[in-house]
Amino acid sequence: MTLYEFHKASIHERRFAAKLCAAFPLLFLLGYFALLGYGVTYRPSLLLLVCAVMNTATWYWLASTLILGIVGAMFTKEALERAKIRQPRVFAKEGAGQGELADSVCIDTVDRVVHMIVLPNYKEDQCMLAETLESLAEADESHSFCIVLGMEEREAGSAQKGEWLKQRFKKSFAGITVVMHPSTLIQTHLDGSSDPEVPGKASNLKWAVPHGFEDFVRDGVIESKSSVMLTVADADCIFHPGYFAAVSREFNTLRDNSSKDHMWTMYQAPQLPFRNFFSAVAPCRIWAYVSSAFEFGGVTGLSYGMGHMTFSGYSLPLQLGLDAGAWDGDVIAEDHHNFLKCFFYSALESAKLSETAVVPKLKVHPIYLPVKATSVQGEEWLSTCLNRWCQAKRHAQGVSELSYAMLATWDAMCTLPWTAQSFAFYSQAFANIARLFNMHLLTTCQGASMLVFSLYWIYNGGFFPKCSHHFHLAYLTAPQDLTLKANVHHLVCGLGGAWMLYVPTIVMTLLVITANFLFLRIIFLKSYASKTAHAESIWHAQDSGVPRGRAGAATNLLVFLQVCIDCFLLLTAVMVPYGFFPNVAAYIDCAIHGNRVKYIAALKPVSSYGTQKQLLAKSRIDYAACLDEKKPCFEAASL
Repeated sequence: MTLYEFHKASIHERRFAAKLCAAFPLLFLLGYFALLGYGVTYRPSLLLLVCAVMNTATWYWLASTLILGIVGAMFTKEALERAKIRQPRVFAKEGAGQGELADSVCIDTVDRVVHMIVLPNYKEDQCMLAETLESLAEADESHSFCIVLGMEEREAGSAQKGEWLKQRFKKSFAGITVVMHPSTLIQTHLDGSSDPEVPGKASNLKWAVPHGFEDFVRDGVIESKSSVMLTVADADCIFHPGYFAAVSREFNTLRDNSSKDHMWTMYQAPQLPFRNFFSAVAPCRIWAYVSSAFEFGGVTGLSYGMGHMTFSGYSLPLQLGLDAGAWDGDVIAEDHHNFLKCFFYSALESAKLSETAVVPKLKVHPIYLPVKATSVQGEEWLSTCLNRWCQAKRHAQGVSELSYAMLATWDAMCTLPWTAQSFAFYSQAFANIARLFNMHLLTTCQGASMLVFSLYWIYNGGFFPKCSHHFHLAYLTAPQDLTLKANVHHLVCGLGGAWMLYVPTIVMTLLVITANFLFLRIIFLKSYASKTAHAESIWHAQDSGVPRGRAGAATNLLVFLQVCIDCFLLLTAVMVPYGFFPNVAAYIDCAIHGNRVKYIAALKPVSSYGTQKQLLAKSRIDYAACLDEKKPCFEAASL
C-alpha cells in the first residue's frame, strides 16, 4: 500500500501547514503574553487561574523528573558495581602497538552484534578525538567496532587530521574510515522545494552514516546491516567500557524473542557534562545541573513505562536509521529529530504492513552506564560566557522539533486511511508533542507568569485581590465546612502563588541539589576500581577535575557546597539570560527562518599535555605529536 511519507515532513516546506507549525511557538508565546496582559488589566481572576495551571504543570513535571533522576542514580550505582569485562580483547602479535588488534577480518553479522560508531566533528582538537578513540579502544567488544570519523570539508586540514587518527588507531578496531562531508549539498523536501543544508551534526550524520557503511562493505569488514548497531557520539563523549556490551546483550535478547522488536529499539544512557565541573564557569555548571537532571530522569522513566527521546549520544539499529532516513540536512536538534523521525517511520511501516489500526513499534531502552561529557569552556571567563550563550541558542533551536512533530502528526491524520487511525498512535504522538512543549515552552511561559504575578502581588501590597491575605490551616483541616466553590477558590489561590509563591521553587532547588550531588558523587567521585575490571580506563579517570582528588569526606563536602551555592544563589539569575532569552530568540528564528540559522560551535576544553599524561600514563596516545606541551589547547567543540 502506497502512503504519504509523513515522517519526511519538513517545516521548510512552502505549504501553509508547514509555515503555521513553524510559527506555532512564537504565536503561542504572544497569545500567552496577551492573556497575561488581559488578566492584569481587566480580569485578575483569569491571571490567577492561568498562573495556577502553569505552576501546577511545571512543578509536577519538574518534581517527577527530578525524583526519577534520584532513583536513576541508585540504578546507576548498581549497574556500575556489576560492570565487568565479559569478552577478552584480541591483541596484535608481538611487535604491534599496545592493545592493537590483529589483522582485520570480515565480521560475522549473523550471530554477533557489530557496533558502527560515528563521530561527527568540526574543528575538534586532535588530542580530544584521540582520547575519545582511545576510550573506545578500551571498551568491551572493541575488536568488533567500526569507527566513522565524520569530518567537514569546510574545515581546513580536516582530511589530514582524519588520516592521522585513522593511521593511529587502525589496528585498534575492526575498521576505521574517514568520511568528508561536502559543504554544497541540498536538502529536498516532499513538496519539491529545496534548501542548502544547514552546517551541523545532523547534516554531517546524513552523509557520514551511509557512506561510512559503504566503505566498510567495500572493504569486506561488514557483510550486512541487519546486525549492526549504530552509535552516534560527540567528540567529547566518553562511553563506559561496558556500554556497548550492554547494548549487544539487550539487542540479542530481543532478537532471540523472534518478535523483531530488536529492529525497532533505540538505546540511551544518561549523559553528564561534568568532566570539567570544577574548571567550568557558573552558567555552564548550572546548565549541566538542569540537563543532567532532565536526561537522567527521562532515562529512568523508561524503566517505568514512560517515554523519552534520544539525546546527544545514543544507539540504534543501523537498518532502522538508514531505512527511516533518520537525519536531515536542515535540522539543528539532530538527536530529538532522529527519534521523532524513526517514531513516525515506525507508524508508517505499521500502516503499510497491516490493514488494522496503526501501532508504532519504536521503543527506547535505558542503559544505566553513564556517558561522561564536558561543558563549554574557553580560555577566558568572558569568552566562555559568550560561547555558553551561543550554545544555549543552539539548544533552544530544538523548539523546531515541536513544530516538526506537529506537522508530521497533522500529515498522518490527513493521509492515513480511516482503518489505520488509532488511539495508540495519536496518544504517543501527542505525548511526544507534550514532552517537547514542556522542554521548550512550558518553563518559559511559567517563568513569565510568575514574574507578572509577583509584580502584581507587590503592587497590591503583598496580597492578591479576592484571595485571603494569609493562608489559614482551616482550609486544609476543615474543607467540609466550606462550599465547593470556596474550596476550589482557595485551591486556585494556593496553586497560583497567592500565599507561598516561592516555596515550591525552594523544594525544586533542593531536589536539583540532591540529584546532581548524587550524580557527581556516584559517577565521578567514587572509584569503582576495586569492583570492576576497568580500573585503568579513561572513563574512570574522569573525576570532574576535583582539586583534592577522588573520593573522601572532604571532597564530597566540597562538591556539595559548590552545588548548593550554584543552585541557591545563581540558578534563577542564570536561567533568565541563558534560558528565557535564548528560547524567545529561537521562537522568532523558527517562525521566520526555520532552522536556517547561523551555526556557531561551542568551545570545549582540552587539558594540557601534562594533565593528560598524568591521567592516561598507560595510554598509547603520542601527545607530543598533536598538542603543544606548554599551554592548554582550546578548539571549537562538537557539532
